[in-house]
Amino acid sequence: MIHRWSIARRLFVANLLIVLAFIAIAGTVAFVDARDRSYEEAGRRMTGVAAAVAANPLVRQAADQTDPSALLQPYALDVMAGSGVDFLTIMAPDRTRWTHPRNEELGRPYIGSIEAPLRGEVFTEVTAGTLGPSVRPVVPVKDAAGNVKALVAAGVTVRNVDVALSGRLPGLVGRGLALLVGGYRASGVAGDARRRGTRGAG
Repeated sequence: MIHRWSIARRLFVANLLIVLAFIAIAGTVAFVDARDRSYEEAGRRMTGVAAAVAANPLVRQAADQTDPSALLQPYALDVMAGSGVDFLTIMAPDRTRWTHPRNEELGRPYIGSIEAPLRGEVFTEVTAGTLGPSVRPVVPVKDAAGNVKALVAAGVTVRNVDVALSGRLPGLVGRGLALLVGGYRASGVAGDARRRGTRGAG
């Protein structure tokens, strides 16, 4: 069937396929970039929340008590309700959770990387926890001497980040369709020019 097509039609189809391939590649790159930007934005927002909690003298005070959860769990739940985070975990340096959205998780070890925060650094990762995969920075809580007394992890689940990302998809789809229409019209114009140049011989 294809071998019966004129040269002009073959070139038109070839041009259209090239445009479609370009749109697929460009669309994939744009989606991955948008997703990464969404994760970065979520990480910055969660870092702000975790840093604010870590700076609260209440956290350092509770870290020296025999039952930090009694003081910190109500506080953490209030922060979660007002800041839009999916979880706020304040923990001991040995990973023992003092706060968690689920009371049954209190006293259990935190799931995630804490090596860098134990050295006094802020660390952000995307990893799976009790609530599923999430974007979560961990911020150290230091005393006056600079010793790490506790750690604060604030996170938002990847599912909720992806929901926010879905709001950007119509724009990406619209740009892809615009490229497709533009490529179709350009191929048509090129075909017309070839037909005129060959006086309709194709």
